[in-house]
Amino acid sequence: MLKLLELFWLIARRKLGPEDVPVSTVLLQITVVGYAVLQVPLLWRQGGISATTGLSIVADAVIISAFVWVLLRITGNLSRYLQTLTAFFGTGIIITLIALPITYFYVGVPEGSELIILPFIALIAILIWSVIVNAHIFSRAISRSLAEGVAIALLYFFINFELLEAIPK
Repeated sequence: MLKLLELFWLIARRKLGPEDVPVSTVLLQITVVGYAVLQVPLLWRQGGISATTGLSIVADAVIISAFVWVLLRITGNLSRYLQTLTAFFGTGIIITLIALPITYFYVGVPEGSELIILPFIALIAILIWSVIVNAHIFSRAISRSLAEGVAIALLYFFINFELLEAIPK
């Protein structure tokens, strides 16, 4: 298990790419479950648990899966689907593990406190890092430049954000 976390950590640091992920349906399932489980405390702290929480987690996984499939299909790289999707969920686990304590701190800061700026800046940095990680994965999955990966990652970010915001609260 530690080897897998190390693999995803190295991908998140752009030392490895999705091509270094083993082709395994079981590994994909493990990372999807791990990612989904970690979303629960993140969403709970931001607004409580409800049917919308479960729907948001499932919708997020479906959006990632569909976006990656369409991208790889269009670029003729569909054979990389399992590895790419596993890399997304695996690095999502790493990023969420780092974001969770900062999110809890952010939400726990009393209103009007000057301390709010510290976790706010950290969360913005994590968001930017997440986009860069996604860009890295996209660019390696389709054998394109990082700049193209950034454009695709930003497109994905905005599509994902808009679709998740459309879920009734």
